[in-house]
Amino acid sequence: MLFPTAKFLAFFLVVFAVYWLLGRHRRMMLWLTCASAFFYMAWSPWFIVLILGSTSIDYLVAMRLNHVPCDRTRRAMVALSVSVNLGILAYFK
Repeated sequence: MLFPTAKFLAFFLVVFAVYWLLGRHRRMMLWLTCASAFFYMAWSPWFIVLILGSTSIDYLVAMRLNHVPCDRTRRAMVALSVSVNLGILAYFK
């Protein structure tokens, strides 16, 4: 699904309308997450694996940072997370 198409405009209008009708923050975020996943999968279903992998690594690093006492280890963990994300970006660009 490309941005300058009628298909994307219809998708956007539906997502936008439902977003404002939901009213509760948690539901709004869940809706946007699902809509984003659908948007990525519209191009290629395999892209969702890429998004989930990147998100999982970032989440695990973020959850672990508070439990690591050494600054050097924390910096290495953040560097790993950033490197994975930049590596994915570099591969696809």
